[in-house]
Amino acid sequence: FIASIYVGSTAWATDGWAWRLPKEVRDIASSATDLRDQRETIVAPYLSAPFPVEGNTNVVVIGDSHSIDVASALVQNGVTSIHRLAVAYRCQLAPGRPPIKAGNGTYFVSSEAAADQCVQDTKKVFDDRLLADASVVVIALRWKDWSAARLPETIKMLRLRTKAPIVVFGPTVEYRLFVPKIVERYGSLSGVDAYAANYENKSRRALNKKLAHRAQKLGLLYVDKFAVFCGSKPCPIIVPDTKNATIFDYGHWSVAGARLFGQRLRESGHPANVILFSGSPASAAKPVALDQSPGQFVPEGSRYRSLGLTQGVVPTRARTLSDATHFSFSCFSPAPMQRRTVGSCKTASPRGALSQDLGAG
Repeated sequence: FIASIYVGSTAWATDGWAWRLPKEVRDIASSATDLRDQRETIVAPYLSAPFPVEGNTNVVVIGDSHSIDVASALVQNGVTSIHRLAVAYRCQLAPGRPPIKAGNGTYFVSSEAAADQCVQDTKKVFDDRLLADASVVVIALRWKDWSAARLPETIKMLRLRTKAPIVVFGPTVEYRLFVPKIVERYGSLSGVDAYAANYENKSRRALNKKLAHRAQKLGLLYVDKFAVFCGSKPCPIIVPDTKNATIFDYGHWSVAGARLFGQRLRESGHPANVILFSGSPASAAKPVALDQSPGQFVPEGSRYRSLGLTQGVVPTRARTLSDATHFSFSCFSPAPMQRRTVGSCKTASPRGALSQDLGAG
């Protein structure tokens, strides 16, 4: 009896014996590092081309590591000319001093000196000259309550540099346990989305509603990730009809997850599609097939037809995209073309490598 208790408790502590789980479950349970690395691979080919590209719709994405997820979704679904202005998760994108809170300096602004640094770093983003070259500006953050409350002031600061349409992407679904561990505990891919919902951090949905309301009052285009990605069902942690995880940690999209989100956004008829996707070249009309290797964009199908803009701002610079592709990060310094460092970047990445994430967003 005692032996049975010991064996049972050991199995519970280790979430069961891994060798007894189906291979697809074991693969996801051990895939977090690979999925994170693949996430970097998918954007790497876009790092070295110039920005802006004449004749293209030039998208400037601003945010922490969650802006990489949105950028990945866009470039895998036909957007070709993108530049990223990076901000640290702890600093957020908002004018003024961030709240000071004791704790891990990666997640919180824990001192007056750190607050001063955030003010300087955020000012660099608001002053970046490439904002004037944007056809559309995308804000994509792991939002905090205080930065969401300052959205009106943030928009005022951006309007000093750009007249381009601004699209705000809301919070992403997050889990209190890393998704690969959730899959391992459940032990199957079938029905795991509903099981994972038990671990969802519901506070992100509450913040999403507040932010959507503020964006609407400001007349901004707002992308509700929950509505697009999840709809009325539990949010997918496995891409339908595949064995691919959509999230590799608490809430960052894998390559497959970002691709799925971008595909669902294009198919949703969202008003922002006219700005983000309508100029996509015919060769990039549909997203890459879900079984393609990371970093290899394989266009297929006919030209995507965007639905008409039903609300928001009609872009003033309608452009036809060429086949030129670009994705850059403010922390990246490719030779011979030098990029200015924005935010709290510590080192420049070598050519072809992804720059450091700022903070733990």
